[in-house]
Amino acid sequence: MADEKKSFILYADLIHTVSLMPNDKAGMFFKTILDYVNDIEPVIEELALALAFEPVKRQIERDSAKWEKTKGVRSVSGKLGGIKSGEVRRRKREAEAYEPNASLTKQAEVNEPVNVNGTVNGIPNSKVITPVVPTASIDFEKFIDGFNAIAKRKFKVTDTVKTSLKARLKKYTRKEIVAAIANAHKDKYHIDTKFKYLTPEFILRESKLEKFINQPEETKATQGYTPQMTN
Repeated sequence: MADEKKSFILYADLIHTVSLMPNDKAGMFFKTILDYVNDIEPVIEELALALAFEPVKRQIERDSAKWEKTKGVRSVSGKLGGIKSGEVRRRKREAEAYEPNASLTKQAEVNEPVNVNGTVNGIPNSKVITPVVPTASIDFEKFIDGFNAIAKRKFKVTDTVKTSLKARLKKYTRKEIVAAIANAHKDKYHIDTKFKYLTPEFILRESKLEKFINQPEETKATQGYTPQMTN
């Protein structure tokens, strides 16, 4: 029997065999079984005892083979489970760290309109400069990870999402977008419709961002959710 296996099954119907033996033979019979499961080769001199032991020996071997197979399956499942758990933890950390990435916070700050007051050739000048967000520096995957983590969905990045997110980041901060997603997920309409219409494309519409960013505090409280807004 395997070194790490410290038990074996002895079936109750063995009583029908043992009850036919005198007590001294029954004792020898059980000692033979214990020798075998402890990897001590039993010495059986009596034919009757050998005949009684043989089916028990075969059953122990079958049970041991099943145990080895089950152990192998559990070992593989455990490893796969560990890999999956690690992947889930990694994606969760990425979602929680969503800025959509570290540089996006800086982008949000940079993207705030800048008022420029001064004179050009003696003529008063006042205008608003809105910087353009460089597309290559936006991590769209992390935005989707953040959305899916809050909305508990499995959306993927689309061209519409890329275009909309780039446009919204010219006016809104990362914090405002995350707040809007969280508030929309707790909105009674979306709960009643089982979040059918709560998509990245939906929340990135300017009108929807305005609506859910400015959701009243009492509504949030009654819905039992306060989004984390740490940078």
